[in-house]
Amino acid sequence: DYNHVFQWGSVAALIVLIGAIGAVVFSFLSYRNSRLFLQYQQELAEKKIAADLKAQARIDWLQKMRVLEADFIEDANLYMAHAQQLLEQTIRYVKASRMGKAHQMTQAQTAQQKYLALLEGKHAQIQKTFLIFHLYFGVDLTSQTVIEAARKMQTTIQQAQELIEEAGFSGEAYKQENLEKLQEQLYQLAEVYAEIAAEFVREAREYNAQEWHKAENGE
Repeated sequence: DYNHVFQWGSVAALIVLIGAIGAVVFSFLSYRNSRLFLQYQQELAEKKIAADLKAQARIDWLQKMRVLEADFIEDANLYMAHAQQLLEQTIRYVKASRMGKAHQMTQAQTAQQKYLALLEGKHAQIQKTFLIFHLYFGVDLTSQTVIEAARKMQTTIQQAQELIEEAGFSGEAYKQENLEKLQEQLYQLAEVYAEIAAEFVREAREYNAQEWHKAENGE
């Protein structure tokens, strides 16, 4: 007070000053919180974009793998079918040759050449796809399980290839009884192949499901 007179003006000024300081502090805190919130939102957006890109990359890769898996199965199935057809035509040629039926011999030879060409192409494609599997798949247990199933298919195809080569289309192997023996071995191998192919389908389906789940979670 001044001369025992209370100075209301000083109190009012002090209140105004405190209010001004409070307003400044409040404005600063609001600005800071807004900035932190915007920064947080930006980080979330960036993480979401990164997750979406990663998920899309995984989906694109998975789609390519599905095509490769389907082609691998189709090529292997056709190889086994063509191998059996080739031996059937070879036996047909031998029988026609013994009976002196030139027209049937010509038909059988034409079919032989057709299936030999098909087998060559399918065998090369199977080897190529199997190599791509090794390059594309990871080192985790599920990936290795798929590769192992593919290896079994590739090995079976190679065994069929060796039977075809053993036929030789000349010499001792060209005798009908030898060809029929090879044909029976090929039939038995085809049964084994069917089980191995089914195993590959199961393993590939499980792997694809896991990868798709990862893509959905943005992993």
